[in-house]
Amino acid sequence: MSTLFNCLHAQELGIKLGSSFIKNNSTINKPANIGIYYNEKISDKINISTTYLHSIKKQENAEIDFQTNFKGHNIFIDFLYDVNIKNNFYIKFGLGSGYSAYNITNQGIISNWINFIEYHYIPARLILGFEYKNILDSPISCEILATPSYMFNIYQKTDAIMLSNNTNDLKILNLILGIKYTFKQI
Repeated sequence: MSTLFNCLHAQELGIKLGSSFIKNNSTINKPANIGIYYNEKISDKINISTTYLHSIKKQENAEIDFQTNFKGHNIFIDFLYDVNIKNNFYIKFGLGSGYSAYNITNQGIISNWINFIEYHYIPARLILGFEYKNILDSPISCEILATPSYMFNIYQKTDAIMLSNNTNDLKILNLILGIKYTFKQI
């Protein structure tokens, strides 16, 4: 019961901005990410973080009559361990998983053609980062995270005549800047 009470009075809410480096076969895609996250402290050193990240990228190449729109929806649950290094400076590390769905639309800029590809993944994540808590004695904290992930492809759907080269599992590195607010204790 005391663990539940601790979770209820030490909640944190924040936003995340960043970029992803998605490797599939020989291609590297680099969408931008924006998202929100919610942390619950289980103890002084252990957090559970729930994150929603939206990934987006648009790329055009008029010379080859090609435009790509990339959108991703990611929900992650991470278990993080905080180690206090000095004063308000912490190192964070942990493991996580979740669910990711990516939609890719390829179309001709001049000619009239389009294809749509949808992928669903289960990620295995490693989280490494730094956090500076209580900036200027305020309830605001800033963190920088690097999260390498291996994404297991569980489903794909396409209307393309040719198969995409994204049929395999993905390797992703997310670089994220997070800013969060810690609610006052009840």
